[in-house]
Order: sequence, then C-alpha cells, then structure tokens
Amino acid sequence: MEVAEDKKSLISSRNRFLISLVFAGLIVLLLMFWTVYQEQSTVAQIPGFVESRQTILGRVQAVHLNDVTDAEIHRLVLADLGSLKSLQISESQLSAAGIDEICQLDELIFLNLAGTSFPESEVSKLSQLNHLEKLDLTNCGIPSQVVIDLQKQIPNTRIFN
Repeated sequence: MEVAEDKKSLISSRNRFLISLVFAGLIVLLLMFWTVYQEQSTVAQIPGFVESRQTILGRVQAVHLNDVTDAEIHRLVLADLGSLKSLQISESQLSAAGIDEICQLDELIFLNLAGTSFPESEVSKLSQLNHLEKLDLTNCGIPSQVVIDLQKQIPNTRIFN
C-alpha cells in the first residue's frame, strides 16, 4: 500500500513538473511573439515607412524609409531593433544628429543613403559602423575625395558613389 502511494506521489510530482515546464515554455513563446509584434508595429508607424523585412522568427531585419528627417531616424533607433542589418533611407534630408542616430545602429551590414542629403562633414562618422559591408552614397552630393577618405577608414566596406 505504501509503495503504491509513493508511486502515485512520484507520478503526481512528475506531472506537476511537466505542467510547469509547458507553462514556462508558453510564457517564453508569448514574450517572443510580443517582442516581434512590438518591433513590427513600431517601425510601421514611423512616418516615411515604406517596407520592412523580417527574419524567420519575425524580427525586423531590414527597413526602408523615404522622405524622412532626423526625428524619424531617432524613432527608429528608439525601437531598439537589435536584429536590424539593412537600412535604406531615400530622398531624405538629414543633419549631423541624423547621422549620429544612424551610427547607433552598429549591427548594420548594408546602409543605403542614395538620394539623401546630409552634411559632407558627417561622412567620416559612418566609419563607426564596424559591421558595414556595403554603403550606398549615390546622389548624396558627397565629393569623390571625401568618399575616397572614407574608404581608407573602412577598407572592408564596399562604397557606391
């Protein structure tokens, strides 16, 4: 009789543990989906938002903004998109503050600023983006010598001008 009760107690403890494990897994999944939802909705609400691409897990990986200012770039940085690898900002006007904001997105691999005007004096700050593989400065009004100087600072980055 005592053995049967011990066996029942053991099974009951194991069942409680399994239920707790399943419940913890569900909480983790809910938190993950909430994070993904927050990222996507925050980015989509930025004025000038064109499109975004997500990783297989739904994290925002690429963003395209059009006709934006420093304020919208600031909102993008505040969204804290740790998985953001590609940023395209087209037909926009940025100041030094906007370039400083972009430089906070230190996981960027691709940055396309084609058609975006910003102070020539800020170009060298883009060298802070250590993971950058491609940089498009087409139609930004940046003199060739400034681009050549930037290329010397980030030799592993392919720069289009």
